[in-house]
Amino acid sequence: METKPQGHKHKVLRQPRLPTLPIGIEQLLKVLADDNLSYPQLAEVINNHSNIVARLIALANSAWAAAVVPITNLETACARLGIAVVRSTSIALAISYPFNPGRCPGFDIERFWSTGLLVSEGAGLLATKAKSGLLLDEGKWTAQTAGILHHFGLLWFADQMPEETTKVFAFVASHPQVSVSEALIKYTYSDYSTVGGWIACEWGLPKVLVTAIEQHLDTEYQQEYWEMTLLVRAAARMVAALHLGDKEPPENYRLETLGISQAMQEKVYQQLGQKYEASHEMARALFL
Repeated sequence: METKPQGHKHKVLRQPRLPTLPIGIEQLLKVLADDNLSYPQLAEVINNHSNIVARLIALANSAWAAAVVPITNLETACARLGIAVVRSTSIALAISYPFNPGRCPGFDIERFWSTGLLVSEGAGLLATKAKSGLLLDEGKWTAQTAGILHHFGLLWFADQMPEETTKVFAFVASHPQVSVSEALIKYTYSDYSTVGGWIACEWGLPKVLVTAIEQHLDTEYQQEYWEMTLLVRAAARMVAALHLGDKEPPENYRLETLGISQAMQEKVYQQLGQKYEASHEMARALFL
């Protein structure tokens, strides 16, 4: 379980550099974050970004999607993948533009994105099981988006501080009881939630997403959007347990405050387990 140490002053070793988004990507992110986006609007905005179009078509033709006949255009790809997958993966592709994690030898790009995809799926599933009205206007789609973005601050570390980040992954590999967040603080005096939240805020992403990214490691967080933050944290813990091969999900009694019983949590955990291998296939199709 990853937690953000309390009372620690987070500050990276040097002044952080805000990644510059390519022309059009900032607007794309804002459009994709609109919960009222219609399918025609979605297709129209994505069509302006050839790289995303190509990756979505590749995903629709991958083993993950199991298409019966070859898919050659965006509209058919979107119909095959579904609007939720198209939106969340398009956001993931958009935010990855400014970063080059290949600068960090220890960075496992497949695991990074398969984790994000699984946390996205888990947060969305948990959101559908919450009591009606508890999430206000933010529901499954927002939870899925927050899930796929929850650890994207790691991309910044791999790109901007590759040597320190390589040491982080090496340290975690030899000290499995230490989380990536704790190791980042040890080597950089900050963590991926702090940096990710800062970038998301500077890019103008909705406050609910900024909060979920920035606060999901804080087990004591109870302020604005705590419900969404709790969903993301719970999903991230489930995925971490899957990586360890645990048969049962980690206990999370706070989810019961959202009306999500332990039995419901176990069902979500089983569903994520069934999609574990598929998430790696999806990550390879999209990002490798």
